[in-house]
Amino acid sequence: MVRNAFASLRGRSAASIGVLVIAGILIATLLAMVIPLRDGRDNLASHYDRSSWSNDYLVESLPEAAAAVTKLEGELRSVDGVREVVPQYFLDATVNGEVASLRSYDSALDLDLVEGRLPRPGTCEAVVSRDIESSTGVGVGDRATVRIEQYDMAERAESVVVEVVGVVDRSHPLVPGSVVTTCDLVPLAASPVALLVSTDGSVNLPQNLSATDLNSVAEREIRSGTSSGILGLIVLLLVLLSFVVLASVGRWAVRSRVSEFAALRTWGYGRRAILGQVSLEVVLLWLIAAPVGSLVGWFLGWQFMRRVGDVADPASGWWVATPSWTSLVLVSGGVLLALVPLTVLPAVAALRPSVAVMLRRRGE
Repeated sequence: MVRNAFASLRGRSAASIGVLVIAGILIATLLAMVIPLRDGRDNLASHYDRSSWSNDYLVESLPEAAAAVTKLEGELRSVDGVREVVPQYFLDATVNGEVASLRSYDSALDLDLVEGRLPRPGTCEAVVSRDIESSTGVGVGDRATVRIEQYDMAERAESVVVEVVGVVDRSHPLVPGSVVTTCDLVPLAASPVALLVSTDGSVNLPQNLSATDLNSVAEREIRSGTSSGILGLIVLLLVLLSFVVLASVGRWAVRSRVSEFAALRTWGYGRRAILGQVSLEVVLLWLIAAPVGSLVGWFLGWQFMRRVGDVADPASGWWVATPSWTSLVLVSGGVLLALVPLTVLPAVAALRPSVAVMLRRRGE
């Protein structure tokens, strides 16, 4: 039967190539949409799951009074296993009229640079995330004025001038949309909004603190920062469109074979044998379309994540779009499960009449 299936595919090369191309395009298109929707976030979460971050904690929900924050810093420094406690300032700001977040730099952030270098302590240097560079036009070597949004009547500085020395990967989850600086931010804020606590891994911070390790903070930002609503709707529409396309392909493929079916029935082939051969032909075509379509879909998904939206940085490697086995099975397997019945059902209808009727229609 396999030999007959190959012979039939070769004899109908134009139709076979047509089905092969359409199936490959559907697999590639669906996978290119599923990768940013599902696998891209998982790949980023895995990439930013860093062992050093499991020992560093961000203590949030600090008391408003500066004296209480200072007291808490002293208590944390006295805990065995705590190496360093660094106040963190997150300020709402604008750069060239674009909204940004001004925050303190610390080496524990482990920033991924795509250009330039890290800021040096004791200076007023800064690195900006890729999205800030794109929206404001501020890049390495520029001096930028960061204006602070004032929400109270306190007398504080309204801006700070920083020298940009680096650009951070857009997908870095700890500094999205940020200007990260070594400038002294104390004159710009009433008190820090968080404390970055570095430990040796053996310490248990007090339970009453709102302390989250940086790995958990990173994963939270990745999961919340990547919108899936629109992409999910697009995938749903593509799935529905795929069923329509596959149904049309199945009818077209069978309609051109009515004469062949009549000849096979005349030579003694039963309906089940013919339907089995049709199903086998579809599977053989799918075995070629699935790997080719998956590779093309991987490439398209990578390009989509790099060039559209804010999922990944333009400099991100292919790893960010690596599809999971689950996605590959769901997409390519789903196309197969749809293509076989949508091809076999028209063949069943074509084989339902008697041999005499099929021959008479063949003559017509």
